[in-house]
Amino acid sequence: MTNTIAKEKRKELLRSARHKAIGSKARLGAQLTPKKEWIELFPYGLVVNSDQTRPVMVFKDKAARYVLPVWMSPVDAGVAMSQSGTQATDASPHKVAWKILTPLGISLKKCFFKEVRGHYQYVDLNFIGDDRIKNIEARADEVISFCLSGKAQFYATIEFMERCRVLEGELLNAVLKSPSGKNGGKTKPHEYMN
Repeated sequence: MTNTIAKEKRKELLRSARHKAIGSKARLGAQLTPKKEWIELFPYGLVVNSDQTRPVMVFKDKAARYVLPVWMSPVDAGVAMSQSGTQATDASPHKVAWKILTPLGISLKKCFFKEVRGHYQYVDLNFIGDDRIKNIEARADEVISFCLSGKAQFYATIEFMERCRVLEGELLNAVLKSPSGKNGGKTKPHEYMN
């Protein structure tokens, strides 16, 4: 029963974000803004559910006219949450990467959401400081916490955000149609777990 309530809350939150994104202001903005123009986005929040659905990082532009849902891996979402807290110790797994990159003069400047392939979103990470590392393509669900730890700026086009709303709808429908959990609600523990 709590899974059903949690699914409904998640569905409502995502529906609300979608309606805001396609509301009259967004439609007017989309008509005035070229669909291929890069719009800066800011992390707004992370939606995590108790069932086995993927967490969603929600990004919005400064005026909150555009919304971008980014489906994350549970591991990257957990890292993003641990990095956002006010903990006494910094427990980010990206800390060692920055210890290597910073003395080399390399920093992450921007993250461009660029493409949807299947049910995955892809980004280009834009680095500065070394010509050998300028742009790296990666799956968004694997690098959001890295980008947040590097204080990168996030960008997407209206065209990309529209495609992601379709993706978000497809994924949400798949989750809502499936029984709670895998295998009809009977989850098999990991092979190394008792």
